[in-house]
Amino acid sequence: MRKCVLFCFVWMLAVLAPGALARAYGGQVQVEREIVQSSREDGREFTLTARVWTEDPLGPREPGRVLVADGGREELAPALARLAAEAEREEGPVCLVILAGAGEAPAGEEGLKMQRSVQRVRERGGQSFVCGGDGWQVLASAPAEGHFFPLGEEEACREAARKQAEGAYEVAIREVVDGRFTLTVEERERLKEEGAKVRAVGDNWVIEWLAEMPRGREEAWAGQWTVEAKEGFLGGNGVAVSGGGSGVFLEGRLVRAMPESLANVGVKLRIRDAEARVFLGETVPTALGGQALEEWMAGWGEELDLYWEDVGTTEQLGRLKPWQSTVYTLRAVFTPKGNGAGAAGPPVGAVSAEGQYEVRVLPGVLQVRVEGDGLSRGDRLPLRVEGGGQVANLTARAEADPQGGGLVLGASLGGLPYGKYTVTPLGAVGGSLLPAQECLLGVCREDDTVDVARRFGVVKFTAGGES
Repeated sequence: MRKCVLFCFVWMLAVLAPGALARAYGGQVQVEREIVQSSREDGREFTLTARVWTEDPLGPREPGRVLVADGGREELAPALARLAAEAEREEGPVCLVILAGAGEAPAGEEGLKMQRSVQRVRERGGQSFVCGGDGWQVLASAPAEGHFFPLGEEEACREAARKQAEGAYEVAIREVVDGRFTLTVEERERLKEEGAKVRAVGDNWVIEWLAEMPRGREEAWAGQWTVEAKEGFLGGNGVAVSGGGSGVFLEGRLVRAMPESLANVGVKLRIRDAEARVFLGETVPTALGGQALEEWMAGWGEELDLYWEDVGTTEQLGRLKPWQSTVYTLRAVFTPKGNGAGAAGPPVGAVSAEGQYEVRVLPGVLQVRVEGDGLSRGDRLPLRVEGGGQVANLTARAEADPQGGGLVLGASLGGLPYGKYTVTPLGAVGGSLLPAQECLLGVCREDDTVDVARRFGVVKFTAGGES
């Protein structure tokens, strides 16, 4: 068994099996479990040990006999009939071993005769163990696992019958790891090397050991395994480490459920930082990537108390219209339920964490261009800009055409929120009176959605012609 450095805190349970289990084994069965927290700093790893034994595995009956039928297909039918008659003369049940070899299983009347002989043994409380090729499974007792053996495993077949005849019961000891915990790759490999079966069933890992039920605590079967909390599990006090279905099984039937193991699991609280871009005048987004903002950043739902510092709730945050880039702080507080008494590991107290939400505010820029013949370098055109809840005046002046054409008048107004703007010339230029024009900043004309990619708008006037 792998050794771990462990805290001194130990939790143990010893449970006596109910009367039904005692009758099944002919004596009392005990299960004892121990769980300890490892020395890992985060407090999220635990090692469990289970001990299983019975006070009287043999029961009150005397060991039974093992009868062996060996030979070719022609010899087996009369041999089985003879052994069935012999079994009926025994005072107790017998174990019948059938070593069928590589031949094909008989069909028709010959096969029915063999099955009837085996059935006579079973009616006396006996069991049949078969070693052979395909088709011979019909002569083996159920379940097939433990009663039917492939060619070449004759000794294993005989040994299984011997154990049954001597009153030794092979049980399956099964541990279903709670879905909030996992087995590391290294731990799974170690368990397999020691003979355990390890498989994933949904969100749970299942470990199963096959063991002969030992007699007395000194000879108890013992198994050990280490689990760690999954990344997606927050932590808390009094957390069940085993899932439903853990217990001791005999021939597929649950004969004793495992006692509960509880752990105080160190809290792993992390809040993701987030970022968003908005057009000036927009409210703060409260959804990211198709998720609610709190869920995207914290991910723990109702387990956490969440609030925005200097703001309040997310609903209040979503009503804000910042006029400059701002960083908001989401604070999360986790308060575990229960005091952790009776569980492995020190109790977990309240834990807090915070994440930053940067909202970058991008203003709009409106550019005005006046083109046409008859413009002179000394021309000026006063303009009035209305929209976004404000009115501004500016003047278009002569400037070089960036496209290398003739003289143009230009003006620019920045720091604008999204919306519809009206630009009205307040005089004539080039002998022309120019009509007012509208411009959308950040707004899609087709569906009225706002997009920061549309934050630059251009209004063009043509002197001496149409705008």
